[in-house]
Amino acid sequence: MVAGGLVPVVELAGRAVAGGLGADPVAFLLNRLGLLALVFLVAGLCCTPLRLLFEVTWPARLTRALGLLGFGYAAAHVGFYLAVDQGLDLAATWKDVTERPFITAGAAAFL
Repeated sequence: MVAGGLVPVVELAGRAVAGGLGADPVAFLLNRLGLLALVFLVAGLCCTPLRLLFEVTWPARLTRALGLLGFGYAAAHVGFYLAVDQGLDLAATWKDVTERPFITAGAAAFL
């Protein structure tokens, strides 16, 4: 399960090596990591309703792995944003968080 969840990392690394990240590679990686985090977190949250609705047990066994993968991608998204996009400049990061509502929402969700 976890190995399958790490396939997007290999795909992103392959694109980076081949120069296939587009005109703005930082934005591409930030968007992709954020989307992957969202997909894995929502998939993890869907396991219990699937189990209850269809009365099968296998989705419950996936919940932890999907949640951890989602958190891993969210942490990579935040880390990439802080290190690469903002250059670890806390003043610029704070300004960005306070001025842009979607970044405020994302920071609150991560915390």
